[in-house]
Amino acid sequence: MNLTYDFSALWNQVNRLKGAVEPFIVTSERSLDPIDVTLGDRGIEVKLDDLDNIGDLLSYKGRQVLLYIPDQGHSIDKVLSGDRSAGKKFHISHCKTLDTMRANGRFERYFAITNLTGSFPVGGVSRQWGGERTGEAALNVCINCLNHLNYKNSALSSQSRYQARDNFDISEFFETYSSCFKYFPQRSGTNPGSTNYTSDWKEISERIRRHVNWCCDDCGVNLSDRKYLLHVHHKDGNKTNNTLSNLRPLCAACHRDQPMHEAMFIKYEDMTVLARKRREQDLIKLTWESALKHADAALRGVLELARNKGWSPPEISYAPSSHQSSICLDVAWPNQRLGISLGVMQAEDLKSWRIWSLREALSNLNTDSSSQMGGGSRWGY
Repeated sequence: MNLTYDFSALWNQVNRLKGAVEPFIVTSERSLDPIDVTLGDRGIEVKLDDLDNIGDLLSYKGRQVLLYIPDQGHSIDKVLSGDRSAGKKFHISHCKTLDTMRANGRFERYFAITNLTGSFPVGGVSRQWGGERTGEAALNVCINCLNHLNYKNSALSSQSRYQARDNFDISEFFETYSSCFKYFPQRSGTNPGSTNYTSDWKEISERIRRHVNWCCDDCGVNLSDRKYLLHVHHKDGNKTNNTLSNLRPLCAACHRDQPMHEAMFIKYEDMTVLARKRREQDLIKLTWESALKHADAALRGVLELARNKGWSPPEISYAPSSHQSSICLDVAWPNQRLGISLGVMQAEDLKSWRIWSLREALSNLNTDSSSQMGGGSRWGY
């Protein structure tokens, strides 16, 4: 049933007030999709061919997922005792291990899951108990997956590889690549201003952000015309501690990079706005340090691979000056007419450029022949 309300009297009062009118959106509590409920619990049994490939990340029906095998066989006793190395690894990307299993026709009983707790429902035949045993246990992430994505520089050194494995946090991983996906994991924490804050948090947040003229205290971007992208970070992670020394105004991207906060997922559109604002305000320098800080977090793995191969630092949020449309590349090397885009582009958009998707960038940069910025198809899609 559609309801119609007459707000003319209210708007008459609004028009009497001075100051700019800002848009707002009224939303209702959204019920969870049954798919999200199941993925966030035990998971959904899938075949490898059921999974989509988004930037070489595992995807199921538009959701970023992990892939694990519940059946731990005769290792179940060790696994449930806390020995992660004894268990079968869970996967986060289309790595060479999964490619080998496809090629060899091996089909394990895989489950796709988005549960962020790091605890997986597992079972197996117990030698100790002499029968079936089930429970929940932590598992190690697949090192081949980490290397393929160069997640936290795991492909660049043994030390980084094992640090990335031993300190792997599922929430942080999903945060890193959230701009690649339409749907975010459910039951996965809170967005700033939603729950667990004090009743006066809205007023406090407004006052803090207004005091700094809507500028991020880290990267310096001014968001006076995109105020929703400026958050206020609780340094100690306690959302009820609103002492001034504990509060720091940060843009959504810088906030996501901070420790001691709940899982935060950022849309690709919001990241492109932030990158464009930073560029327009001359906050991005042509250095590797600046590129890695200001690029979308999903691109940091490929950018570290490029730097390791001796490439020059790229431009961030680059709009080719010769192009009349609003096309903007997430990262670009204009002299080589090479760019990487997380968004969808058509072949006619930049006919004289080579545009790589995240998937193609990983493929090219993980091969020895890519040291000279070559290789790959012209468009990458």
